[in-house]
Amino acid sequence: MTDALLSDLVLFSTAIPFQGGVNHLNEQWQAYWAEKFGSHGYVPTDPVRPRIWRDRRISIPYRQNMILYVSKIRMAEIAEPICTVPFLSVAHPEMYEIRNSKSVRQSLRDLQMTTASKCKRIFGIS
Repeated sequence: MTDALLSDLVLFSTAIPFQGGVNHLNEQWQAYWAEKFGSHGYVPTDPVRPRIWRDRRISIPYRQNMILYVSKIRMAEIAEPICTVPFLSVAHPEMYEIRNSKSVRQSLRDLQMTTASKCKRIFGIS
């Protein structure tokens, strides 16, 4: 497929590293994808995330991960500038809190199990 057959606009959303979820086989930061799209003549823009970032009706991964890629040719034709991306690789604070609270809970459970197991071994409790 040649670039001429591709759309001028691509709304792209992908899981970031450690996001978790179902069938996320290639979790990469947005900067990784920007480089891939850039090699095909696309520029990352960010008109969507600022508008939905705090909207709790929308699932966190969409608020965090959606980037609009615009072909360089189309960018040159647009009279009003599209919001450029001040930062690409970012984790939404709510996602960060959810992931870390699960990690902390799991770590505490693991510590509890390890401590209980060691105590049983030390004191000969079966």
